[in-house]
Amino acid sequence: MAERNSRLAMVAVLLSFLVIFFSFEFAVKKSGIQKGMVKTFQQFFPFGFGILGMIIVSVLLASRNDRDCFQFTKIEADIGGPGIRISIWAQGVVLLAMSGIGTFHSKATGIKEIGAGLAITHLSLAIALLVEMNKGGPTEEASTEQNGTMSKDFRNLTAADAILGAMILDSQNVALSIPLVNKETLASRWQVLIMVLCQALGLVLTGVLARFFGQGDFPVELSHSKRSNETYETCDSLRVVWWGWLSNGKDKDAIPQMTVFWVYFAFRCLLFAQSSSHALYNTWIFHDAEKHHKALRRVTFPSLVEDLSFYERVRRRIKFKPSDNTEFKRYPTTVSLMYIVYGMVSWGSLAAAETALTSFGEQAEHDFSVGQVSAVVVASVTILRGLWFFSRMVLVDRDGIGCFC
Repeated sequence: MAERNSRLAMVAVLLSFLVIFFSFEFAVKKSGIQKGMVKTFQQFFPFGFGILGMIIVSVLLASRNDRDCFQFTKIEADIGGPGIRISIWAQGVVLLAMSGIGTFHSKATGIKEIGAGLAITHLSLAIALLVEMNKGGPTEEASTEQNGTMSKDFRNLTAADAILGAMILDSQNVALSIPLVNKETLASRWQVLIMVLCQALGLVLTGVLARFFGQGDFPVELSHSKRSNETYETCDSLRVVWWGWLSNGKDKDAIPQMTVFWVYFAFRCLLFAQSSSHALYNTWIFHDAEKHHKALRRVTFPSLVEDLSFYERVRRRIKFKPSDNTEFKRYPTTVSLMYIVYGMVSWGSLAAAETALTSFGEQAEHDFSVGQVSAVVVASVTILRGLWFFSRMVLVDRDGIGCFC
């Protein structure tokens, strides 16, 4: 109980800070306050919030499963295979790296293309999970009636695949917010709208999967394992750490631990509302400014706007000198430091997925499935295109990054 309370407190702290920050942003926008100190806080709060989040995630994932049994199970390759995970890690690393560099220059870096590729893989995984959930559906043989209620049994999606898929889906989902703080993406109204809709679908599906997992609606397929003539005791349920200890069993601690996850899910919903509201509001302004070569006005992001060298940009970014009358081409490529928070949350879910996969035992080697190949190809093509844009910026348009090169 003490561990559950400490986990709940840490997640509640993150949720509280985000509520305060989102409310502050709304109040600033509503009142039209333009003071430098206010905008400095609005700009650098994500940096401190990201550091706090990384510390909390590290502490929560460091906990050990205290059960004296093993939960060896097979994972569906199209959901948690190495190709799927490698593509997500690669896209996340490149997005964060380019966003960090884009804070100090104003040229295109290819984040828009990488974000589109991530949206494709995210939608593909969501569809794969939905198809597996509905293939068999609840059948007469698999369904049991208890106390007047019908329990579901999604026979084609195991509990391990469901919770692992939810973790990976959540990681992709929040990573989709990173391109939404890039001016090239914001200037593309249709891409912003599609990415926000993809996020909404993925977030709802993540909650559905977690709920059904906690209720024990997914079948558990655990295998016995032998090593050196010693037979390991097999658990009767799955237990994974994802902010709280989630279990599909009926033990007395299962429901309280799910409470920790639902507080995190509330945090995720608010984070989605924060990123999508900024993106949907600003995309029309950025699109109009790019198309008609107009100045950017009334954007909700604090900005460093002067056309300076890289080192001057770093110095001005620290001192923060805002302006609300800047041409699109001179506006920083990365328009907000919130990508630090999005990256922290994304990597937290992906690290939880890797931890869960380790607890499921060593997976048998097999050829890459169609889903894995598709994910790797999409990620590779979009990352290469993004790197091509970046190399072009460095080698051809040196003025765009001043002394950076």
